[in-house]
Amino acid sequence: MSPPGNNKDTLLVSSREALSKGKAPRKSRHLASVSRHLRSRPQSRHAFPSIQANTFGIIQETIAHNLYFLVLQAILWNQTSGMQARPVFYAMVERYPDPKHLAKASLAELTALLRPLGLHNTRARRCIALAVRWNEDPPTAKQTYLRKGYPAQSLPTDKGEGYEIAHLPGVGPYALDSFRIFHRDEMRGLAGDWLGTGATVEGFEPEWKHVLPLDKELRAYLKWRWLKEGVSWDDENGHCNRSPS
Repeated sequence: MSPPGNNKDTLLVSSREALSKGKAPRKSRHLASVSRHLRSRPQSRHAFPSIQANTFGIIQETIAHNLYFLVLQAILWNQTSGMQARPVFYAMVERYPDPKHLAKASLAELTALLRPLGLHNTRARRCIALAVRWNEDPPTAKQTYLRKGYPAQSLPTDKGEGYEIAHLPGVGPYALDSFRIFHRDEMRGLAGDWLGTGATVEGFEPEWKHVLPLDKELRAYLKWRWLKEGVSWDDENGHCNRSPS
C-alpha cells in the first residue's frame, strides 16, 4: 500500500469522488498534449520493404544524382501526394530538363502543366523564380547559406552550419532534408552517393545519419536505412539503439 499523502492515491481518490458526483476526472494536460502530438503525426503510406531490399522505393533514390531534379521534386510534392505529382514531375523535367530551360518557361504554359497538383499559379511562379536564381547563383560546395528556423529540431551532431541550396526560392525544410539525405555528400565530393560509395575520407559518416526530417516518407526511409545497419532509430528525437542480433 502507498504511504498516506502519496500523489497516486490522491489522484485515485479525486477521480472516484468526481465520478461519484457525476463529474469526469480531470485529464492530465501533459498526456493530452502527447496524445494530440502522436495523433497529428502523419504516417507513411509506403509499404515498408524488407531490410534485404536494395531500395526503399521513394523517388529520391532514382534522381539523387541530379540536384535540379531533386529540388524540383520537393517543390512539386509539397501539399500533394507522390502519386499525383510523379507524372507531372516527369512531364516537367522532359520539357524543362535544366534550370536554363525552366527560367525561360512561359508562365501560362507552366501553370497549365502544374494545374493537376493544385496551387498551380504559386508553384509555377516559384519554379521559375528558382530557376532564375539558380542560373544567377548556382549551388556550389564552396558556399553555404543559413536558413532561419531550419532544422526545426537539431541533433547533437548538428553544427549549426548553412546549406548549399538554402538560398534558392521555394526550398523549404522538405527540400533541405531531401538534399542532405540524398545529395549533399556527392556535392561536397565526400562520396559518390548518399550511401558513402567511394568515400574519400577516413571514418566517413554519411550526411543522412545527421538528419531528423519532418516528412513522413523521409522518416520512414531513414527508419529502414538505419535498420539495414542493425540500428533502431527513433524518428521523434533521432536516438539510435543497436537492434538485438
